This record gives sequence, structure tokens and C-alpha cells, in this order.
Amino acid sequence: MIDYGNVVMVCGSGRHVGKTTLSELIVKYYTQKGKEVYAIKTSSHLHDLDKEELVIDRGLDYAVVKELRNTTKDSALLLKAGTKESYYMQSTSQERLFEKFKALYGQIPSDAIVICESGGLREFFKPALFLFVSGNAVTKNLRYKPYADFDLQLDVDFNQTAILNMDLPLESLL
Repeated sequence: MIDYGNVVMVCGSGRHVGKTTLSELIVKYYTQKGKEVYAIKTSSHLHDLDKEELVIDRGLDYAVVKELRNTTKDSALLLKAGTKESYYMQSTSQERLFEKFKALYGQIPSDAIVICESGGLREFFKPALFLFVSGNAVTKNLRYKPYADFDLQLDVDFNQTAILNMDLPLESLL
């Protein structure tokens, strides 16, 4: 299994459990420490894309979007939180998502931190830090065996103060 030593992967038990909120806090943590941070958000569903979005790669079963706009989309929120660049990738194929992740990852400076908000990509590589956000949603993501090896599980009621005071091993990536 490939080891990506500068990637913090965030996944969760479902929608609206706090994955992006946690990712935003982690982005702020690293940018305050002077690190360059990039974000990659994935979806295993195909959604209609606005014609104003900057689609940098597209095929029949996938799309890769570079976030440029100030919207309420998760990838835009991560850009607003301080990432140098933020991307959204979608595909019905986890293999295709990983293929596109590798291509995008290859363009990111090796000393940057990469926040990857994705559950499905954990099947393909080991991130430096793997965080699981649990909540009241159905635990759909637990069907994949790799989710058993997360570094830390956070409950849905976490807040910014709690995150910043937690003993997250974020320093190890500096």
C-alpha cells in the first residue's frame, strides 16, 4: 500500500457530521504554522457542475474541478479557510478517483500539507494521519475494512476549542 506522508485524510460516518468543519480547522492550524496547504475533496457520486466552475479534467465517469469561487461548497470553504488551492473530484469509480488523485497529488509541492476529505481513497493508500468523524448519520463508510485503522475518531459535537486543544498528532507533519 502506498504511503503518503504529508496527507491528512478526513472521512466520516455520513453526511453533515463535521468532516469539512474539522478539515477547515486543520487547514487553519497548518497555515498559522506557516505551512502551505492544499485540499482535495472527493465524491463517489456524479453531480451536475455549474458552467462557471473551472473543470480541469473530465471524462464520462469523472470530473476534477479547481475551486475558485466563494460559495458554500465544501471545496470553497476549504479554500476560504486558507488552502493555497482546493480541488473537488467526483467519480462513480473509486479506482478512477485514485488515478485522478495521484495525478493531482503529483503537481502539489512535496513539502505542502494535503487535506484529503475522502472515505473511499483509504482503500488505496495510507495517509500520514487518518481521522474519522462519527455522528448520528448511518455508518455507511464502515463497510470498508480500512476504516478500522483510523488514528483518531471524533464525535459530531466537537468544537474549535476542543480540536485546537486535542492531542492530535498534527505536529508530526510540520
